[in-house]
Amino acid sequence: MTIPTHSLHSENSRIVIEDLGYQNPYDFSKEHRHTYYEIFLFDKGGGSQLIDFLNYDINENSCYIVFPKQIHLLKRKEESSGKIIQFHEEDIPSSVLAAELTELRLNGSVKIFENDPGRVNHLTKSLNAISENKKELGTNGRHAERHLFAAFLHQLLVKPVNYKAKTQSPDQNLVRDFQNLLEKKYKQQHKVVFYISGLDTTEKKLTSATKKLLGLTPLKLIHNRILLEAKRLLLFEELSSKELAYELGFETPPAFSQFIKSKTEKTPTELREQLLEIHKQ
Repeated sequence: MTIPTHSLHSENSRIVIEDLGYQNPYDFSKEHRHTYYEIFLFDKGGGSQLIDFLNYDINENSCYIVFPKQIHLLKRKEESSGKIIQFHEEDIPSSVLAAELTELRLNGSVKIFENDPGRVNHLTKSLNAISENKKELGTNGRHAERHLFAAFLHQLLVKPVNYKAKTQSPDQNLVRDFQNLLEKKYKQQHKVVFYISGLDTTEKKLTSATKKLLGLTPLKLIHNRILLEAKRLLLFEELSSKELAYELGFETPPAFSQFIKSKTEKTPTELREQLLEIHKQ
């Protein structure tokens, strides 16, 4: 079974806003990936969703985000309602907003907020304004849509009232740069020495920063990222042991199997069976 990856196609706009019950162009009842962002704004809850093998209950007056390339399966109940917003990375209106979304992703955040009816009402009004603007054609309409969408994202990602902006510490900058480099190179580079060389730092400094901010060593973070991709491939790709090992940068199939066993206490076959059982529920 190969997991389908869907792109965003819209004749009228690159920013898509729909009611949750709209006619989806693909089969959303099966696991899939997107090349774009999806934000779910629920006024009425019910059901759950799987995002990268973790299950999240859908609560009312809540908002969740699915990032590009994450595995997603929405299991909403009929009584749930709300909005879905879809957009590409290049449609994020500013570098500030892009940085906020990147921070969410690096922190592993899926829930933007929960149980906040006032915020849902406010955001829904903003989405309605964007939808109404879509009737405006031409350059002015596109500019207006972009500005309205920027306002929506600012409202969505706003910090609490008592939040005081702080300059990023050297440790925070180092961890962010490490995670960005890891996302690009984890399939080819499994050793910490590569990352400390690329970041022009020392293993002691990097370990101190990741343990302080994330509670994990750099090696554990590398292994967690490899394991997540291994789960994706085991569940959704019909690859041989040799192909799996090659895809994830292991020299031999036994080395790949040994890695999986050390992290999960299961063989790759056993892990695949466990994942299939989870996704049947």
